[in-house]
Amino acid sequence: MNPKSLEGRRRLDGYVLSFGLQGLPYLEPGFGTIEEVPLTSSGCPLPSRAVCGVVHCITPTEWLGVQATEGVGSTRVGYQLIEVLVHLTDGRAVKALTLKAAALSLMKDSRNVLPSLRYLRLIQEGALFHSINPEYMAYLNAHPFFTLNPGWKAQAGKLAIIGLFFTMFSPVMWVFALQKLRAWASMFLATYGITLASHSKATVWQAYYGYGIFKTAWWLHNHVLQPLFGPGCCYKDAKDD
Repeated sequence: MNPKSLEGRRRLDGYVLSFGLQGLPYLEPGFGTIEEVPLTSSGCPLPSRAVCGVVHCITPTEWLGVQATEGVGSTRVGYQLIEVLVHLTDGRAVKALTLKAAALSLMKDSRNVLPSLRYLRLIQEGALFHSINPEYMAYLNAHPFFTLNPGWKAQAGKLAIIGLFFTMFSPVMWVFALQKLRAWASMFLATYGITLASHSKATVWQAYYGYGIFKTAWWLHNHVLQPLFGPGCCYKDAKDD
């Protein structure tokens, strides 16, 4: 996101960062989302890890582009659009739009799913760039991540998931690729005041198609690959995080 469009660093009370949005086992087990948690009488979330991030002031075209790249298209699966109240570091409270994973797309126990190191580093680097508060940075830097177990078994599981993904995704890959390319082009040109013809979010069938791929991958992992090759999402002590 263009730093010039930055409105302010913010804290989102009542939510914590989660990696429970189902991804691909052995590769990208969990994607980021936010999950609601109870608040204490002082207004702090339990556990005390209120989501910290950045509020951006962007155009409707840029926002549609963000939704398109994240596969927003269904009201039941994938990322959903929600309105939240965020607290800026200067003391102001403002309403903002963000994305939250639908219940159907969440893992049953998100504590057991870890992000890949690649994915976690994207979040850590973004937080560092925008000077997110030190306590939250420390939390992000200490967060465990998924590492593929050494040996041929884990590699075999990884290859099986890659094969499944390309088998299911290749027939419609060009549709998704063109849509993402258009979304990126729209967001880039918008920074120069150039607006492309109106483009929409991902369609419902695209959202469900992606959901089907991830769901199939996890069924294969839980019932076939994990018994044969070991887990492709976390280590046993991940529950203690």
